[in-house]
Amino acid sequence: MTSDEQDKYSVFSKAAYDFYYNDLEFAQQELRDYGLKSWVIDPQLSDKNSVVLTNRDSVVVSYRGTDIFNLGDLYSDANILIGRHRTPFPSQRFFEAEEKYAK
Repeated sequence: MTSDEQDKYSVFSKAAYDFYYNDLEFAQQELRDYGLKSWVIDPQLSDKNSVVLTNRDSVVVSYRGTDIFNLGDLYSDANILIGRHRTPFPSQRFFEAEEKYAK
């Protein structure tokens, strides 16, 4: 992966946090400010855990990481840590991520 690609995906990651902590407009403006004007956040597929970004010929799903003040995030992380992220005790966030990826 080139440095430019790494930069682009870093901004995509930031967009997931911007959407979570702020809102769609803020996240979209940040994409423009970082020179990614052709990328648009799909508001219907984006939520507090991830954003779906599209341009003319690509789609990227950017999943937000852990917010240490969000108990649901910590619960999900604990299940991953002990190997219970799939069965028999998968978290809702895990299901949401799989479903979004499939869409």
